[in-house]
Amino acid sequence: MRLVSNWKRVLSRAYSVYCSAGSTLCGIVVFLDYLWPFLDGYLPVSRVGFGLIGALLALAAIPSRVVVQDSVSGGRDDAE
Repeated sequence: MRLVSNWKRVLSRAYSVYCSAGSTLCGIVVFLDYLWPFLDGYLPVSRVGFGLIGALLALAAIPSRVVVQDSVSGGRDDAE
């Protein structure tokens, strides 16, 4: 396994990383909600809502990985 040459830039700017991080955050919130039922009603979104948002973000990470992003790749397409 090799890292891309601009891996720091990719981690800080890629849409797929944002979607994966958001999905993970939603999963953590759902997990905490199951552990501490007293949070029910305090969160602005229901348990099902966080699960759905997390699933949608996880699915969005797949196609967002192949979207050309000028801020990450500098506008060049490195496909070989």
